[in-house]
Amino acid sequence: MPAKHAIPDDVWNHYADRYELGLMHACEIADRLGVSQQVVAREFRKMGAKKGSRVHQTVADLEAFFERRERREYMRGLSEVERRRERQALVDEAIERMMTSIMAADRLGDLTLADERIARTADAFGVKITRGKKARSKS
Repeated sequence: MPAKHAIPDDVWNHYADRYELGLMHACEIADRLGVSQQVVAREFRKMGAKKGSRVHQTVADLEAFFERRERREYMRGLSEVERRRERQALVDEAIERMMTSIMAADRLGDLTLADERIARTADAFGVKITRGKKARSKS
């Protein structure tokens, strides 16, 4: 006579895999299936399933997961560094153009010739220039 609530083989195989991989304990499996721990132990014994016998696979999967995550974080960090380098290059270029303009105006004896370049550079950096007063940030 068959058992009242027979559990299909594929369900037992699923839980046996989790048991061998170290992902579940027998008591958790018993609770999920609604049977006693003795039933789980008997079934696993018949199947030849051993607790944690394939835990090395779980460890390998976890190591691969963390390695991929670490690599992604490294790449994100690298792209941030690249963005900062790009931003710094633009700042350096703007300052160089402004200084070149100031030196050229100085050679001509009229520093007001550099006003437009200075104003554009200040605007790019978010600095408001006012005559006779200290420069203030636009924030």
